[in-house]
Formats: sequence, C-alpha cells, structure tokens
Amino acid sequence: ARGEVRAGALAGLAVGLLFLARGEGALFGLALLALLGGRVSRRAGVVATGVALAIGLGWLARDVAIGLPAGLFGRTALLLRYEDFFATRPPSPGAVLDHLPSFLGAKAGALAANLVTLIVAFLVLLVPPMALAIRARAGRADVRAFAALVVIVYLAESLLWTLHSTRGSYFHSLAAFFPYGVALGVVGAGALLERRAWHRRAIVVTALTGIAAVALVSGTALAQWDAAFNTAYRARIAALERIPPGPFLAVDAAAWRWISGRTVVVTPADGPAAAACYGPATGVRSIVLEPVHFLAYDELYRGHGASDIEAIRESGYAIRVYSPPRGCPP
Repeated sequence: ARGEVRAGALAGLAVGLLFLARGEGALFGLALLALLGGRVSRRAGVVATGVALAIGLGWLARDVAIGLPAGLFGRTALLLRYEDFFATRPPSPGAVLDHLPSFLGAKAGALAANLVTLIVAFLVLLVPPMALAIRARAGRADVRAFAALVVIVYLAESLLWTLHSTRGSYFHSLAAFFPYGVALGVVGAGALLERRAWHRRAIVVTALTGIAAVALVSGTALAQWDAAFNTAYRARIAALERIPPGPFLAVDAAAWRWISGRTVVVTPADGPAAAACYGPATGVRSIVLEPVHFLAYDELYRGHGASDIEAIRESGYAIRVYSPPRGCPP
C-alpha cells in the first residue's frame, strides 16, 4: 500500500498461490485491484496484479488445453445434494426450480453455519478484540482489505459454493485469514487491557480458559485420529490384494491412488449404470465400495447384487469389490 514494488510482487505471488490452492483464492485479487486506485500504490498494484494474473491465467490455459469440465456452474451454485457434484449429469436450473425451497434453505443454512465456523475458528475470544482493532485501524489499507475479504469470501462460499462450504471448504478458506486475524485480535486485546484495567484479570482468566479449551480439543482430536482415519487406511491396505489388477472406481479416488499406486477414477454418483460408461474410456475393471458411498450404490453395497469378491473387513470397516456392469446407457 506504500508503493513498494517488491512487496507488490510478493503479494501477487501470494494471491496466485491461493488461487492454485483454492478456487475462491481468486477473490483475494480484489485487494490487489484496490492498489491500482491509489497514486502511491499504483505501480505496486500493477506488478501485483500482473504476477497474480500470470499464475491464474496460466492455470486456466492449462484447463482449456485439457478440456473444461461440463456443467461447471451447475456443479457449484446449483447443487441440490453434495454428491451431485460427482454425477455425470450436473444439476440443471429446471431441477433447482423444482426444489426451490430446499435449495434456498441450504443457502440460508450455510450462511448460519459458516458464521459459526468463522467465530469458532478465531476461538470465539478473539472475535471482539479483532472487531475492535478493525474499527480502530480502518484507515489502513491492509486492514480494510482484510475486513472486506472476510465478508466477500464468507458470502461467496455460502451462496456460490454452498454445499462445498459446509463440508470443509469454508473452514479451509479461513486458513488464509487466520494469521492476520490473530494479529488483529492481539492488538485489539491489548487496547482493551489498556482501556479497562479493572477488567484485566477477567480477560486473562478468559484467555487462559480459551487456551486450555483449545488444548483439550486438540488433544482429543489427536487421540481420535487413529479411529477416524487409520482404520479405513488399514482396511484399504488389506483390500488391495483382492482388487483385480488395473484401474478401478472409488469414491475417495485420491486416497486410493496414493495407497495403490494405480489409476483410480471417482465413482459416478448417478449409480452403477453410469459406472458402466467408464469401462471403455478408462479401462476400469472393478468398483470399490466402502461404508461411505453414494446413495445410488446403497442397494449394491447392502448385498442386493452379486459380489465378485468377498467383503474385506478391518475393525468393522467393510469394503466390497464388484465388477462394473456392462453396457453404457444412452
């Protein structure tokens, strides 16, 4: 904001990396555009936006080269169920109109849930002093940019990436805000202590209670890590020998790709009939179903279909392997 060109280049690099990490990272470019309006910051703003655009446009050119996915807007703003994101046919505006109350209700629910996520992410205690620091330092360009982006990203996540946001997307977005937000919270808390010395003990006790609560939650999470994640990991390792050679379908394709070293394709949410279409194109030879699976595969997972391979169980975690049905429907 003071016009340093090197700082502008670093800011543009940061925005470019945010975009590569998360789609809504592009919104941080709005803060760079604000630099173009100031006489002192204009050169730094030109460099910043240039670096960010070079990274972003390079990635978009890569997308165009390999082929943009069909129904990209439908798979974000028009989702009726989260698993429809993985369907071969994205939701249409007509489907949204048929389920308009639930569609709008999901967005209202996301606004409420993400607001709670925002408050909890800053440990509740930091929110009042952070707001105080923003108000007291509204004349600073970086503080104004932070406050504006907090609101913009919150609204974009809740209203555009609605069902993604409540399944972790917004929580992960807050990682970009956390360091600066904590700094503002510390500054604001210091101002509170100076302004109301008689509240000092209460504030210190509250802060220590918050730290203890965070430590307790973190310790509990670490203690539960094995049951939450490693049980599935061990079951997948045990199931590898029973999965026929070659590519296969799975919901968590990235995890299976890492574990197996094979090509793994995301199971289409439409159901087994749609899975048949993947055979000729990708060479998949099997479908791997786990306790977490798309609704259209529930009957198959419950045993209402012939299983080529017996279920593999590890600590109650059942994995079933099937051959994909033959014949791709029109």
